[in-house]
Amino acid sequence: MGRFASSHRKHVLWAIFAAVFVTVAGVALSLLGTGPGAGVIARPSISVLTGGGDTTWETIRGNLLKGVTITNMEVRRVSFLPEEAVLRVGELHLKASSADVFSWQMCFLNARILLPDADPLVADGRLEEGRWVVNIHTRTLAIRRILEFFPGLAHVSRVSGDLEAVELSIDAFEEEIRLAGTLRVKSGRYGDNLLEDADLHIDLILAPGASRWSLRGKVVILSGDLVTLHARTRLARSQITIGQDPLDPELDINGRARVGKTSVDIKVTGTRRDPVLSLTSDPPRSREELLLLLTTGKAWGGVDGALDTGKMTPQMSADLVDYFLFGGAGRRLGRVVGLDRISVNMDPQSQGISLRKDVTGALGIDYGLERELKEDQTVRYRHRLSGEYDLTDRLTIGLQKELLPGSQAAGPDETGIGRPDDRFYWRYRQAF
Repeated sequence: MGRFASSHRKHVLWAIFAAVFVTVAGVALSLLGTGPGAGVIARPSISVLTGGGDTTWETIRGNLLKGVTITNMEVRRVSFLPEEAVLRVGELHLKASSADVFSWQMCFLNARILLPDADPLVADGRLEEGRWVVNIHTRTLAIRRILEFFPGLAHVSRVSGDLEAVELSIDAFEEEIRLAGTLRVKSGRYGDNLLEDADLHIDLILAPGASRWSLRGKVVILSGDLVTLHARTRLARSQITIGQDPLDPELDINGRARVGKTSVDIKVTGTRRDPVLSLTSDPPRSREELLLLLTTGKAWGGVDGALDTGKMTPQMSADLVDYFLFGGAGRRLGRVVGLDRISVNMDPQSQGISLRKDVTGALGIDYGLERELKEDQTVRYRHRLSGEYDLTDRLTIGLQKELLPGSQAAGPDETGIGRPDDRFYWRYRQAF
């Protein structure tokens, strides 16, 4: 009797196991082998791929074993898109190959990323073995929209403007994203400078870092205009190569600027922080005069004599590149060459340049050259050499010596220009 009961229990257990197996197999077959079942799995799977987005679609057919096709799908709150963006896909083809969703085979056609106040981004692409390959194009695109996709690119937040005819290929594997293709910069601003009507080829790789995205690759400028405060430069084929430090790229910039009646050929090689600058012009001018011409927009008569020593050349080269290409304001100039300040004055009645060197913590020396237009339309050049010494934290004494060129140094004359402006002074800083 006991032996019979034991045998009976075994048969019951086997029957239960078989029933469970058949049920599970049936459910799995239903989920993987039918359209409605595929929908049950596809929805959370797509949610995983889009980072938790809300997904709806119009139709679904096929099965995940042989392949399922979803039409007119819409996803909101996609994790890798700006919050207000909507992703719409005309056709999505899925085929399950393992339990890992990112190893599935996927292909999508006629996808559109819709952003407020912007042309749609049209895309098609595929996912194979964890690698996304996407082709994307749009008629126009604001640069600020691109930065919304990559909030970690805070170090290029000074870039703004509009792009046209964007044709890009995106290759994303693991955590690296490669962007390659062509685009046209209709109007792009960096700092105080503008890049207009520029055709670019780009090949860039982005990767997330500890606190921000890293960027490397190259940008080839086929043509375009670089507009600074006082000059417009027509760019020939140029290249910017970004390495370990995206703020110090390698440069190969070629262009021609025209300021007034002077045409200036510009070539920049080296890096942003250590550039090699070549300037030639028609009609010929000294290199120092061309530096001032590009940064001030003025050809100063008589300036060559003050610059014949050539001391300005290394000082201004690096700062001109920073100002001319990267929207700098001349603040780096002193650090590059050992001067502590260089400033340019361009008032309607006078133009000048001033150099300062701090000899010690208490002693500073200034040299200034000024071109002044008098009321009677005569021109006066002033050369000033001055020094200041801090006796205490609040008390400073100063001495200024003015040198008038030529006959002006002798004293008053018939034009009323007057004597040199020499002075000794002291200054007391009152604490409040």
